[in-house]
Amino acid sequence: MRTALILLACLFAVPAWTPAWAEIAMVDQEGRAVTIGKLVDRPVVLAPVYYRCPNLCSATLASTLQALARTTLVAGRDYKVIAYSIDPQEGTAEANDAWQIARRYMPNAADGDDIRFLTATEEASRALSSAIGFDYQKDERTQQIDHPARIAVLTPQGAVARWLNPLAAEPDDLQFAVMEASAGKIGSLAERIQLYCHHYDPVSGVYRPLAGQLMMACGLVTLAALGGYMGFALWKERRP
Repeated sequence: MRTALILLACLFAVPAWTPAWAEIAMVDQEGRAVTIGKLVDRPVVLAPVYYRCPNLCSATLASTLQALARTTLVAGRDYKVIAYSIDPQEGTAEANDAWQIARRYMPNAADGDDIRFLTATEEASRALSSAIGFDYQKDERTQQIDHPARIAVLTPQGAVARWLNPLAAEPDDLQFAVMEASAGKIGSLAERIQLYCHHYDPVSGVYRPLAGQLMMACGLVTLAALGGYMGFALWKERRP
């Protein structure tokens, strides 16, 4: 009987979902071989960039790290930051240079494994980019890589929760995206109420105030205040 129950449990058990790119191999800023799946164990702010980019990549990383540093979130506890190069010609030296710059913005987090700067082969970086929906191509004339300025926020299971525009995002945008990626496990009650009063705009890649919900919240506060006042007035009137 016990054996039959075990067999039934195995048949109907739902296996844990694992993203197809979990086993993609890359190298971090210290030259250590890593797989993406081993790094994603909590919400992740993922930045597809290349470290010698003369245009937007430096601004993307700087804006992202500065915004994260101004949130109430704690790197390592609440989220991780992973940047990976889409240029296969870059290696550990370029990744380490970028990591050293990141330490200026988040010195406590950058000293551990909470911020990783990765490099990979063309095949590996293409596979990860394709899996998350990040498109780029190399301009043979300028020898630069054309790509959008976007960062992804992943769930602990590796699914893309949000795409943000780091050049327009405020600290609240990063905070809200990480909170949503955590499925409500991160953030105080006040922060969750604030998130409820905003909605994600996929076109601009930022969060905007939701007028309807703000009006509802204000209405509930007004009704509560009015009810309290009426109750107090009745109590005072009946008081001997």
